[in-house]
Amino acid sequence: MFRQKNAWRICGTLITGMAVVCIYTGCSSGPGAKAGKNFQVAALERGTLQRVVSSTGTLTTDTVEVGAEISGTISEILCDVNQQVKKGQVLARLKTDLLEEAVHEARAALDKAKSQSEEAQIELKQNQDLYDKGYISQTVYLPFKTAAEVDAANLVSAKADLDKAVTNEGYATIRAPIDAMVLDRKVEAGQTIASSFTTPTLFLLAHNLKKMQIAALVDETDIGQIQNGQKVTFTVSAYPDSVFQGVVVQIRHTAITVSNVVNYSVIIDAENPAGILFPGMTATVDFIIERATDAFIVGNEAFTVRPTAAMLRRKASAVPPTGPDDALPPSSGSGPDAGHNARIWYLDASGRVHPLPVQKGITDGTRTAVSGNPELREGLPIIIGVSLVGGMGAPPANPKGPGMMSPMF
Repeated sequence: MFRQKNAWRICGTLITGMAVVCIYTGCSSGPGAKAGKNFQVAALERGTLQRVVSSTGTLTTDTVEVGAEISGTISEILCDVNQQVKKGQVLARLKTDLLEEAVHEARAALDKAKSQSEEAQIELKQNQDLYDKGYISQTVYLPFKTAAEVDAANLVSAKADLDKAVTNEGYATIRAPIDAMVLDRKVEAGQTIASSFTTPTLFLLAHNLKKMQIAALVDETDIGQIQNGQKVTFTVSAYPDSVFQGVVVQIRHTAITVSNVVNYSVIIDAENPAGILFPGMTATVDFIIERATDAFIVGNEAFTVRPTAAMLRRKASAVPPTGPDDALPPSSGSGPDAGHNARIWYLDASGRVHPLPVQKGITDGTRTAVSGNPELREGLPIIIGVSLVGGMGAPPANPKGPGMMSPMF
C-alpha cells in the first residue's frame, strides 16, 4: 500500500514538472506562428499591402425597356431571353386587322376631303372673278372663300389622320432600338396589352454586358477618401476566388440614409470580358486608398511587444534595462533609431533577441508595411508575442519537484 502511494506521488510530481518545463520553454504556439523559448514569432513577409475602404453594391448595366405604343394582341414573338439582337430587328408583332381597317378609313376620308377641297377651290375661283368685276357683292363672295379655306383645312387634317393610322400600323411591329441582348421577355403570344396611361414593357434589353457598373454605398465617414479615377477591386459570391477590377467614375452627392447612417452612392465601371458577371449580383467592394508593392509586411501585434529585462539580457548588444518590463527609450533623433518611428524585435539563428528600428508605412488595420533598415529580409523571425509566465526573467519562487527546469534566457 505504501509503495502504491509513493508511485502515484512520483508520477504526479513528474507530470507537474513537465508542465512547468513546457510553460517556460514555449511548448505551444498559436496558428500562423511558431514558438521559440517564451516567444511567439512570425516570418517577415514581402509583398503587396493595400489600405482600403470596404463597401457593398449591386452590379448593373445599361438597359432599355422596349414597350408597345398601342394596345392590341400579341400575334407572334420572334426572340427569346439571352438572344443577341440587332438594331431594327423584329422582336414581336401585334395583330393588325383593326389597324389596317383604320388605314383604309383614313385613306377614304382623305380622298373625300381632297375632292371637297378641289370643288371649293373651283367655286372660289369662279366667284373671285365675278367679285373682282363687281358683279357680286362681298357678302355673296365671302361664303365661297370661307368654304374653300375650311375644305383646305379638312384636307390637311385628313392627311394627318392617314399618317397617324399608318404610323399606328407600323407600331404593331416591335423592333429592337439598339444592338443588345434580351435580358427579359414579359409577354407571350396571344396576350393582350393595353397602352393607355403607361407604356407596357414587353422586353428588357442590355446594351452591353461586357461593361458593368456597380452602385456602392459608402459611409459618410469614408466618402472623403473616395475620388474619381480611383481603382477598385471587388468579389461576388458566385466566384469567391476571383478578384475583379473597376474604377470610380462618379460620386453622387445625394445622401442616402440607411438605419440612421448617412451614405453616398458611388458609381464604379467594371469590365466583364468573359461575361460571367450578371446584373443584380451583390459585389463586395474595396476602394484602394493606398497601395505598397514589394514591401516588407509585419503583423501589427509586433509593435505591441514590450521588451522585458530578460529580453534585454538576451539582446546581442547589451543595453542596461531600467526595469523588469521597461521598453527601450524612444528615439531622440540620433543614434541607431534616428529616422525611425517604430521598433520591432526578432530572433537570430542562435535564439538571441535583436531590436529592429523601422519606419512604419501604410497599414490595412492588421498588417503594416515597414522599411528603412537594411537588416529587413523576407522570412526574418519577428517576435509577435512574449510569454509573461514568471515575469520573463525569473521562475516562480522556490519551485519544487523533480523535473523542474529554469527558463532558458
